[in-house]
Amino acid sequence: MVHLAASPPGLANAEEVEMTTTFLENVRAQPETLRGVARAYAAPTGSVLLDRAAALLRRRALTSTGMGASLFALLATRPSFDAAASPHWVEETGYLSENSGSSTPPLDGLLVVSQSGETIEARTLAKQVTPDATVLVTRDPSSSLAATADVVLPLYCDPDLSVAVQTYTSSLAVLSLLAARIQSIDPRPLIEEITTCADQVEGLLGAIGEEVAEAARYVSEARQVYALGRGRSLGSALGTALLFKEAAKRDTEGSSSAQFRHGAVEVVDEATAAIVFASSEPGKRQLDENLVSELLDYGSRVVVICDRDYRNIPQEAVALKVPAAPEMSRAILEIVPLQLMAFHLAESNGVTAGEFRNTVPVIVTA
Repeated sequence: MVHLAASPPGLANAEEVEMTTTFLENVRAQPETLRGVARAYAAPTGSVLLDRAAALLRRRALTSTGMGASLFALLATRPSFDAAASPHWVEETGYLSENSGSSTPPLDGLLVVSQSGETIEARTLAKQVTPDATVLVTRDPSSSLAATADVVLPLYCDPDLSVAVQTYTSSLAVLSLLAARIQSIDPRPLIEEITTCADQVEGLLGAIGEEVAEAARYVSEARQVYALGRGRSLGSALGTALLFKEAAKRDTEGSSSAQFRHGAVEVVDEATAAIVFASSEPGKRQLDENLVSELLDYGSRVVVICDRDYRNIPQEAVALKVPAAPEMSRAILEIVPLQLMAFHLAESNGVTAGEFRNTVPVIVTA
C-alpha cells in the first residue's frame, strides 16, 4: 500500500496537514489531468486550436521559452521540436527579456510556456518584442500573456496549489501534441498514448510507495544531492532539483549527465547522493550504466530511475522502476517517483511539503 493513503504523521497543525494534503492531491490528480488533456484535444475545439498553432509555427525559425518547470518541460520535449522546426532554439525567458534589443536567435516564431500566464519575465518580453507568430501554452487562457498571443493552447488542468506537479506533466503532453502537429503527424495515436500514460501513472502511484520511501531515506542521509539525466531526461533532472528545493527545502543540483562529468564529479564522495535517469535508448544506455558504476566507485549513494526491464543495476544502487513507454510517456512517468520522493524528503527535513517560505508559486514582480 502506498504511503500516500493516510495523512502523514508528525504535522504540527491543521494548516500543515492541509498543505501537505494539497501537495499529494496534486500528485494524485495527474492521471485524471492527463485524461482531461486527451479528451480536450481530441474534441473539435482543441483539435482546431492545435492545428492553428501548428500552422502558425510551421516553416518558421522557432524560439521556445519558459521559466522554471515550464522551461524544463521544453527541454524534455526539445528533440521533438528540433525535428519539427528548423532551426529551433530553447532560451530561458529571463535571458530573452533582458537582451531583447540584441537578442539572438531572431524571434520569428515564438513558443511561450507559462503555466500561470502571468510570469513577469514573459510579460516583460511581450512588451518588448513583436514576433511574426506567438503561441502560448498556459493553464489560464484569460491571462495577461494570452491577450498578446496569436494562439493559446490551454493545459486543461486545475492550478497546482503548491509547486508545479500536474501543470508540469500536462505541459509535457500538450507540447508533444504541438510538436507532432507541426510535423503534420496525425495526433490521434499520441492522444491515445496520453490516455494510456494516465493509466500507467495511476498504476505507478499505487505500486511504488514503499520503494520511494526507502529511496528517500537513502538519499536523505547525504550531504549533497545531484539529479542527472541526458537527452529528454535532462528536463526530469532539472525538474527534480527544483522540486526537491521547492517542495522539500532540500538543496539539490540538476545537471546533464555528460556535463556533470566535466569537473563537477570532483565533489562526489561518501556524503553524496546521485539520482540518475537511465536512458532506455540503446546508444545512451551504456553511457548511463558507466556513470552509475563510476559514481558508486567514488562512494556515492545512487538511485537509478529506469524501465522495468532495465538490467545491469549494481547491487549497491537503489532502483525505482517505471513502465517501459514511448518518449512522451517516459518523460511523464519518470518524474512521478521523484514527486513522491519530494514528499518524503520534506518529511525527513521537518518541513511541510510544497509550502513556500521565501517566495510564491507565480513570480509576477521583478
